Amino acid sequence: MPTDLQTIDGIERLRGLYLDASGGALPGAEAAPADGVSPAARVLEAWLQAQAGRPAAVGAPLRRVRALARALLANGQAALPIGSLTPDEERLLAHGPRLRAGLESATRAGLAPLAERVGGLAPAAEVEAWRSHLPGLAGLRGWRLLERLGRPIIVPEPALRRFLWRFGLFEQDPRDARHLPQAQAIAEQMARLAGIEPASLAALLRWLTGTAPQPAGGGWCVARPRCSECPLRAGCTLARFQPSPTLPADSLRRRAELDDVRERLARDGGERLDDVELLAALLGAGGGLELAAALLERFGNLPSLERASLVELTAVRGLTRARALQLKAALELGRRFAMTALAPGEQIRCADDIWQAYRGRFRNLPQEHFVIVLLDSKNRIMRDQIVSKGTLTGSLAHPREVFQQAIRHAASAIILMHNHPSGDPQPSPEDKEVTRRLREAGELLGIRVLDHIILGADDFFSFRDEGI
Repeated sequence: MPTDLQTIDGIERLRGLYLDASGGALPGAEAAPADGVSPAARVLEAWLQAQAGRPAAVGAPLRRVRALARALLANGQAALPIGSLTPDEERLLAHGPRLRAGLESATRAGLAPLAERVGGLAPAAEVEAWRSHLPGLAGLRGWRLLERLGRPIIVPEPALRRFLWRFGLFEQDPRDARHLPQAQAIAEQMARLAGIEPASLAALLRWLTGTAPQPAGGGWCVARPRCSECPLRAGCTLARFQPSPTLPADSLRRRAELDDVRERLARDGGERLDDVELLAALLGAGGGLELAAALLERFGNLPSLERASLVELTAVRGLTRARALQLKAALELGRRFAMTALAPGEQIRCADDIWQAYRGRFRNLPQEHFVIVLLDSKNRIMRDQIVSKGTLTGSLAHPREVFQQAIRHAASAIILMHNHPSGDPQPSPEDKEVTRRLREAGELLGIRVLDHIILGADDFFSFRDEGI
């Protein structure tokens, strides 16, 4: 039997894997019914969905269920908007008289369908109460009715009972439907222990047992369990007696390669790792070096990888949506770090200060950006301002636009800066002419033009350092 700590730890591991696979979405309790839906109609909708035994209907199926519920309340006379009746729907509508009579007796008995708990009844007692009034609620259907009504319960489905038995929490025969209340109570206790909603734990356990098609993954505790991979194996009774299967040679090799990369990252830092190795360390065991190499082969380089859309990334075999989002987040963090320019009040000492602060921000842009950095009398940065975008010409870098911000903020000096998308920082004749004009305008206005710096892909050009 697992300890409480093993149970909590296992559920937390399962929750983390689920959030990774689903992109961060964990289902909660069912929303309250829409305004205008009567309690009787709400019960009939839940009854109809309990008969189907499938997840709660949404969209067009839900509209169909609501149309059937209205027909049941109206003695079958209400018009059904979607096609003709199926044989199953005709069978369900035949229960109309018994359902209407059952609803009346349930109302007299005080069963309030929209209350969180009816008169303080435990789930098993409430199931029995509804069964005494409404037909067709044998077995799991009574529990599904409560779930569709929004009760905070976990339906004791066969796969759930099998998991509880394997885990060591359920001693009865999991195939025996007479023990549904005990299984439900154990699952509810697990939810309280883990501090999550029953509906959320139900979603996790359905994913664990392979009865939930989405998100992709899960399915450890199925008919032939994969105990060695299960996130709850540490506390599972069955896993203690299951022999650990031998991992395929390729899996062992990939794991060893990734472990080596991580060890070198911890020991030497990231500077000695190449792009493929850093990507592999980021993507983790589900990706490895092969997936990282496939990504760089597909997109060519890291800038192209950064610009790739989520659809393009997930088209690469082996890259799940969760890992693609993780990759996008890491690249965005790197981009934002590179965009962190000098803070106001920091002093500019040389052209290299500008290069170090702005190269990441402008090195991969597809067009030229002309920027001015405003300085005070001690060459301390006040702010920066993008003046224009496009090919650098006299009209785009006109003195009026360049010095307007400098005058407004009472700057004593400015530094001119623009990038070359080609990656070559050498100035063109136009660059030299614009620099001359702006320097002369600055002299007339009494605002020093300290330098004009051209940012390339891997180097920069400083007019001041070159003496021009």
